[in-house]
Amino acid sequence: MKKKFTEKQIHILDVAEELIAQKGFEGTSVRDISAKANINVAMISYYFGSKEKMMVNLYQYRVQKTRETFAEFTQTIKDGKPEMQLKEIINFITKQLFKFNYFHGFVTQELRHQDRVKDTLLEFYQTFTKI
Repeated sequence: MKKKFTEKQIHILDVAEELIAQKGFEGTSVRDISAKANINVAMISYYFGSKEKMMVNLYQYRVQKTRETFAEFTQTIKDGKPEMQLKEIINFITKQLFKFNYFHGFVTQELRHQDRVKDTLLEFYQTFTKI
């Protein structure tokens, strides 16, 4: 289920993430995102289809990157006592939560308030986190 994102898509998602964290989903327009990303408004539609689908792609991108980073991290702690491994895992997760606290905050907020985004994000989250 891994999706390949282009550099341009990642740039747009990074800008959208920052703006949505500041203004919320409803308070951030496609025009705001395109202006800050220095792209034409139509590019968001071209790459994502809509602002709501862009949000889903942002969530997918962030989860994908976190999984990749965690997979790389786990390769570094294969050896050692279980207590130390657990401590390193907790430190890693805590650092990720603080590093992307705005992302976790606005996703939680959107899940509570935006029905049109909520179902898609919940479905994606459930699918992506199955082990």
